Amino acid sequence: MMKSRYVTVYPLRKKSDVASAFKRFYQDVKTASGTKIKVLRSDNGGEYRNETMNSFCKAKFIKQEFTVPYNPEQNGMAERMNRTLVEMTRCMLKESGLDKSYWCEALMTAADIRNILPNASNKNSSPHEMVFKKVPRIDHMRVFGAQCYAHVAKEKRKKLDDPGVRCFFLGYAKDQKAYRLLNADDGSIVISRSVTFAEHSVSKASKSRDTRVFDVIEEEESVEASLPDDEDIPAPNSSHHGPSVRPSDTIPTRASSTPGRNGEEEWMVRPVRKKRGVVRYDQEFPSHRRGHFNLDDYEGDFDSFYCFSAEEDGEQASSYQEVMKSGYKEQWLQAMKSEMKSLEEHSTWKLVKMPPGKKAVGCKWVFKIKRDPSGEIIKFKARLVAKGFTQRPGIDYNETFAPVARKESINTVLAIAAAEDLEAENVDVDTAFLNGEVEEEIYMDQPDGF
Repeated sequence: MMKSRYVTVYPLRKKSDVASAFKRFYQDVKTASGTKIKVLRSDNGGEYRNETMNSFCKAKFIKQEFTVPYNPEQNGMAERMNRTLVEMTRCMLKESGLDKSYWCEALMTAADIRNILPNASNKNSSPHEMVFKKVPRIDHMRVFGAQCYAHVAKEKRKKLDDPGVRCFFLGYAKDQKAYRLLNADDGSIVISRSVTFAEHSVSKASKSRDTRVFDVIEEEESVEASLPDDEDIPAPNSSHHGPSVRPSDTIPTRASSTPGRNGEEEWMVRPVRKKRGVVRYDQEFPSHRRGHFNLDDYEGDFDSFYCFSAEEDGEQASSYQEVMKSGYKEQWLQAMKSEMKSLEEHSTWKLVKMPPGKKAVGCKWVFKIKRDPSGEIIKFKARLVAKGFTQRPGIDYNETFAPVARKESINTVLAIAAAEDLEAENVDVDTAFLNGEVEEEIYMDQPDGF
């Protein structure tokens, strides 16, 4: 789909399977967009120049174009896409720790990612949007190789068995609304929609059961995009096992010195956990115990540790309800009135009835106490903000970046002012963000108290 930059990947075991894959691609294009392929441009490989391909193209009135030998730039768009996908595949495998035999899974996932990204050639519309005429969903996207847990149906497990099996994310099922996962225990492929992800876990997949450390550094091998002539590609490794966990040794804590009462330095040492022997496990599951520890496991000067405690501002309000119960109620209400007055002066909103079919964005008050260097209160600030997490990309907003002055730019301006003996003045624009114009039409709930 040249105009849209939409890319589809069909895994092949040998080059002679190209003809059958192209027939599937022809039908997929026709079904998805209602259009027919008119021109097929390729290199001079035998997988394209054969009787089967020629017959099919003639039957479907498809014109075949071939590049001049050793001139891949004549098919530059396809060649560049191949390079992009291979680079993404290499990075995804390296970052995830999965074996290179899973290159096919990574390649298909890379294509899925590429299809939902905005493209400058499409006026920043994604290839998916160009083909299917709707903004793609991204809430289902996950990190390749991320650790996760697939739910096991009650019918497939015993009463005391674990309700889930540990897996690694591989990609998205093509014919089902589900995820493709790698079973960490036996290396089998699992298709499941009930999955709990642990994307921020440091655990990585390992290619050998004897490897006890997640981050295995290997010599990088090149990933070839070409396929062998009628030779089988090695099937994905089916003997993979879950990674093992080795708890890291205790990290030494840094001691800091402070002046003593007699002018001598006193060394303050943070309490440290007693070192224990390293224990190896075949598997590790997240611990559900939080906030409990044994003081006997710690040693050191606890008196000096108290200085790391932070004092909370108990006078700070976090909601409109707390404002109404606060001892500074009048000050907070005055700050809220000032905020509403500023919003009205900038004509940022008008009160209307909710049109049918529209969805209102929620809002909340954010309160902040401003203090001077001595800790005395000098100002009560209130800001009315929209609950942006309820907005839908492509409908309620399109852009999420607002440029600000870089430090280098400010330094340049000050340097010019100094060199030219000019006077530099700084100006604080009150509620400066209200001066921007919002292109989208947004409906928001009325704020508490007004």
